[in-house]
Amino acid sequence: MYVKKQMTWKRLLALLLIYFVGYLWLIPKLSVMLTLWLDPSATMIRVDVLAFFYVLLIILCVWISWHEWKHSFDQIKKAPIAFLFRVVIGGFFVIILNVFLSVLSSLLSGQMDSLNQEVIADNMSVAPVFMMFSVLIFAPIVEESVFRGGIFAFCRRYLNFGCAAFISALAFGWIHVMDALLAGQWSDGVYLLVYGGIGLVNAWFYERQGGLLASSGVHLFNNLISYLSMLL
Repeated sequence: MYVKKQMTWKRLLALLLIYFVGYLWLIPKLSVMLTLWLDPSATMIRVDVLAFFYVLLIILCVWISWHEWKHSFDQIKKAPIAFLFRVVIGGFFVIILNVFLSVLSSLLSGQMDSLNQEVIADNMSVAPVFMMFSVLIFAPIVEESVFRGGIFAFCRRYLNFGCAAFISALAFGWIHVMDALLAGQWSDGVYLLVYGGIGLVNAWFYERQGGLLASSGVHLFNNLISYLSMLL
């Protein structure tokens, strides 16, 4: 259900800066610098350094979007069992949608997986515990805070559900294919269907099924199944 006390432009701007400047640009640079300071002979970024910055990002995103998280907690306290049931059902629906859109995207692009999925799979072999934390905790909390609690909730102040959901889903899809497109791997653009589709469903759960806890729960469920499938 829709949060009545709406996301302000100042809080949205803070979330966008944290994610697009902090997470995507500043933290990789700081992680390299801190790793080399701790171990001048290092050839890879230290996992503990990345974990520190990721935890910091989680804290900042939850703090800025705390009203949305609190509102969601207040809603699910009334019927927690029903909420969990809806999240599980929603999770299965997103998995089915994910599989369908992934197959369609593979047929259209001629590649088995997106670059994003390939990077995750490679990192799982190097730092499996950290990647589990990243995929199952960091991504659902931070991405839902930014894209549903931030972008969608702010757009919803001025637009109908469909337009607000489309804008947030497009932004959500873009960040998952951005690296590939910037590297000239244009075929990855078709995977906007996958990530954008998931973003649309998460926006619906945010508005209709309990706010950020609902959308992050579905996000977590989808990532968990995807993570387990990559282990097999």
